[in-house]
Amino acid sequence: MTKIKLKDALKIYREKVSILKKGYAQERFRLHYLISTFLGDLFVDEITSVDIATYRDQRLESINIKTNKKISAATVRLELSLLSNFFDVARIEWGFCEGNPVKNVRKPKAPPGRDRRLTSRELKLILRYCHNHRNSELQSIIVFALETAMRQGEILSLKWLCCTSRKADEITPAPDAAMPWHPRAPCSGARVA
Repeated sequence: MTKIKLKDALKIYREKVSILKKGYAQERFRLHYLISTFLGDLFVDEITSVDIATYRDQRLESINIKTNKKISAATVRLELSLLSNFFDVARIEWGFCEGNPVKNVRKPKAPPGRDRRLTSRELKLILRYCHNHRNSELQSIIVFALETAMRQGEILSLKWLCCTSRKADEITPAPDAAMPWHPRAPCSGARVA
C-alpha cells in the first residue's frame, strides 16, 4: 500500500478525476479547502471515521467568511460526498487505502427544499427591469425560464434541434451526462410566441 498524505492524494484526484467532471469548477474549491484542513496532513490509509466525524463537526461549527453565517449542512454533505468518492477511487484504482471511512459517518441532515414562488408584484418588477435592460433578449429568457422551470444550464444548452418537437407546444432539451432523460417541457402560448 502506498503511503501518501491526503493533501497530495487530493491533488492527484483533482488532476485525474475531478477535471473530467461537469462540476469541476465547484469541486476544485472544495478540494482546495479540504487540502488546507487538518485532514490534509494525515496519511490516507490512517484516516478513520472518527477523523471524518471530527471534520464534519468542526465544519458545521465554522463560519463562512463571505456571509458571516455558519457553513450550511448542504455544503458539508457535498464535501463528505466528495471525500467518499475520493476514498473509493483511492482504494479501488490507486491502492492508497483499504476502506472508505466516510461511509460509516452520519451525514448532516439535508435542509428542507425550497417552496417559494414569485409574487405577481415581484414578477412585474423583474419584467419591468428586463424591459429597460440593454440586453433586449433578457425578458424573453426570463419568461421562458419561468414558463418551463428550466435551469440556466439547460436553457443555455438548448439548440434549435431541441425545439423541433412534433408538437408546437413542447420542447425537449438535449440529454447530457447528468440527466440522460429529459422530460418534455410543456409550452404555453407565452413561450411559443
